[in-house]
Amino acid sequence: MSRLSFVLCGWVLSLQTLRAAEPVEAAVAEVMVVGTYHFSNPGQDQHNVVADDVLAPERQQQLDRIATSLQRFRPTLVAVEWPRDVVNERYASFLAGMLAPSRNEVVQLGFRLARLADLSAVYGIDVDGEFPYEPVQTWAGQHGGESFGGAE
Repeated sequence: MSRLSFVLCGWVLSLQTLRAAEPVEAAVAEVMVVGTYHFSNPGQDQHNVVADDVLAPERQQQLDRIATSLQRFRPTLVAVEWPRDVVNERYASFLAGMLAPSRNEVVQLGFRLARLADLSAVYGIDVDGEFPYEPVQTWAGQHGGESFGGAE
Protein backbone atom coordinates (compact mmCIF):
# COMPACT_ATOMS: atom_id res chain seq x y z
CA MET A 1 0.00 0.00 0.00
CA SER A 2 1.31 3.45 -0.88
CA ARG A 3 1.65 5.92 1.93
CA LEU A 4 2.03 9.55 0.98
CA SER A 5 2.77 12.41 3.35
CA PHE A 6 2.35 16.02 2.34
CA VAL A 7 4.05 18.62 4.48
CA LEU A 8 2.39 21.87 3.60
CA CYS A 9 2.79 25.25 5.17
CA GLY A 10 0.79 28.41 5.52
CA TRP A 11 -2.58 26.79 6.09
CA VAL A 12 -3.29 24.56 9.03
CA LEU A 13 -5.15 21.54 7.76
CA SER A 14 -6.62 18.70 9.70
CA LEU A 15 -4.44 15.61 10.00
CA GLN A 16 -6.22 12.66 8.54
CA THR A 17 -5.78 9.32 6.88
CA LEU A 18 -8.04 8.77 3.90
CA ARG A 19 -9.26 5.25 3.18
CA ALA A 20 -11.61 3.79 0.62
CA ALA A 21 -15.15 3.28 1.93
CA GLU A 22 -15.28 -0.24 0.49
CA PRO A 23 -12.58 -2.76 -0.37
CA VAL A 24 -11.56 -2.37 -4.00
CA GLU A 25 -9.45 -4.46 -6.33
CA ALA A 26 -7.05 -1.61 -7.13
CA ALA A 27 -4.40 -0.43 -4.70
CA VAL A 28 -5.54 2.08 -2.12
CA ALA A 29 -3.26 4.87 -1.01
CA GLU A 30 -3.34 6.28 2.49
CA VAL A 31 -2.60 9.99 2.59
CA MET A 32 -1.58 12.11 5.55
CA VAL A 33 -1.65 15.90 5.21
CA VAL A 34 0.38 17.86 7.76
CA GLY A 35 -0.06 21.61 7.89
CA THR A 36 2.14 24.10 9.68
CA TYR A 37 2.69 27.81 9.95
CA HIS A 38 5.75 29.21 8.16
CA PHE A 39 8.50 28.48 10.71
CA SER A 40 10.77 31.17 9.26
CA ASN A 41 7.84 33.63 9.21
CA PRO A 42 8.71 35.85 6.25
CA GLY A 43 5.92 38.24 7.30
CA GLN A 44 4.09 37.92 3.98
CA ASP A 45 1.17 35.73 5.02
CA GLN A 46 -2.47 36.57 5.59
CA HIS A 47 -1.87 35.66 9.24
CA ASN A 48 1.64 35.83 10.65
CA VAL A 49 2.68 33.81 13.68
CA VAL A 50 5.04 34.95 16.38
CA ALA A 51 6.89 31.85 17.57
CA ASP A 52 10.14 30.76 19.16
CA ASP A 53 13.15 30.13 16.95
CA VAL A 54 12.90 26.57 15.60
CA LEU A 55 16.69 26.28 15.59
CA ALA A 56 16.76 26.57 19.40
CA PRO A 57 17.80 23.25 21.03
CA GLU A 58 14.44 22.78 22.77
CA ARG A 59 12.52 23.30 19.51
CA GLN A 60 14.86 20.91 17.67
CA GLN A 61 14.10 18.23 20.25
CA GLN A 62 10.38 18.86 19.81
CA LEU A 63 10.69 18.65 16.02
CA ASP A 64 12.60 15.38 16.35
CA ARG A 65 9.75 13.97 18.44
CA ILE A 66 7.15 15.22 15.95
CA ALA A 67 9.01 13.71 12.98
CA THR A 68 9.44 10.43 14.85
CA SER A 69 5.70 10.38 15.58
CA LEU A 70 4.89 11.12 11.93
CA GLN A 71 7.23 8.30 10.89
CA ARG A 72 4.84 5.83 12.55
CA PHE A 73 2.62 6.41 9.51
CA ARG A 74 5.44 4.77 7.48
CA PRO A 75 5.32 7.13 4.49
CA THR A 76 6.67 5.85 1.20
CA LEU A 77 6.61 9.32 -0.38
CA VAL A 78 6.91 12.84 1.06
CA ALA A 79 5.73 15.88 -0.90
CA VAL A 80 6.36 19.46 0.21
CA GLU A 81 5.37 23.01 -0.70
CA TRP A 82 8.52 23.99 -2.57
CA PRO A 83 9.37 23.94 -6.29
CA ARG A 84 10.67 20.60 -7.55
CA ASP A 85 14.12 21.87 -8.60
CA VAL A 86 14.72 23.54 -5.22
CA VAL A 87 13.66 20.37 -3.38
CA ASN A 88 15.88 18.15 -5.50
CA GLU A 89 18.95 20.29 -4.86
CA ARG A 90 18.36 20.97 -1.18
CA TYR A 91 17.25 17.47 -0.13
CA ALA A 92 20.42 16.00 -1.64
CA SER A 93 22.46 18.59 0.32
CA PHE A 94 20.43 17.82 3.45
CA LEU A 95 21.12 14.09 3.19
CA ALA A 96 24.82 14.79 2.65
CA GLY A 97 24.91 17.00 5.76
CA MET A 98 25.84 19.99 3.60
CA LEU A 99 22.66 22.08 3.84
CA ALA A 100 23.06 25.22 5.94
CA PRO A 101 20.77 25.42 8.98
CA SER A 102 17.29 26.42 7.89
CA ARG A 103 14.24 27.59 9.78
CA ASN A 104 11.96 26.53 6.94
CA GLU A 105 9.29 23.93 7.75
CA VAL A 106 10.07 21.99 4.57
CA VAL A 107 13.56 21.29 5.91
CA GLN A 108 12.57 21.01 9.57
CA LEU A 109 9.68 18.56 9.06
CA GLY A 110 9.50 17.41 5.44
CA PHE A 111 13.17 16.60 4.93
CA ARG A 112 13.55 15.28 8.47
CA LEU A 113 10.59 12.92 8.01
CA ALA A 114 11.83 11.74 4.60
CA ARG A 115 15.27 10.98 6.06
CA LEU A 116 13.69 9.00 8.91
CA ALA A 117 11.66 7.08 6.33
CA ASP A 118 14.90 6.38 4.43
CA LEU A 119 13.52 8.02 1.28
CA SER A 120 15.98 8.94 -1.45
CA ALA A 121 13.76 11.72 -2.81
CA VAL A 122 11.24 14.33 -1.68
CA TYR A 123 8.70 15.70 -4.15
CA GLY A 124 8.26 19.45 -4.60
CA ILE A 125 4.66 20.28 -5.43
CA ASP A 126 4.56 24.07 -5.10
CA VAL A 127 2.88 26.04 -7.86
CA ASP A 128 2.28 29.74 -8.32
CA GLY A 129 -1.25 31.02 -8.11
CA GLU A 130 -3.76 32.91 -6.08
CA PHE A 131 -5.48 31.22 -3.16
CA PRO A 132 -9.21 32.08 -3.06
CA TYR A 133 -9.04 33.18 0.57
CA GLU A 134 -12.29 35.18 0.73
CA PRO A 135 -14.55 32.42 -0.68
CA VAL A 136 -12.91 29.84 1.59
CA GLN A 137 -13.37 32.11 4.62
CA THR A 138 -17.02 32.73 3.67
CA TRP A 139 -17.70 29.01 3.20
CA ALA A 140 -16.02 28.18 6.54
CA GLY A 141 -18.11 30.79 8.33
CA GLN A 142 -21.31 29.40 6.81
CA HIS A 143 -20.42 25.84 7.81
CA GLY A 144 -19.41 26.27 11.43
CA GLY A 145 -15.79 27.23 10.75
CA GLU A 146 -13.93 30.08 12.31
CA SER A 147 -13.69 33.52 10.71
CA PHE A 148 -10.16 34.88 10.86
CA GLY A 149 -10.65 38.53 9.97
CA GLY A 150 -8.11 40.60 8.07
CA ALA A 151 -4.35 40.43 7.86
CA GLU A 152 -2.47 41.11 11.05
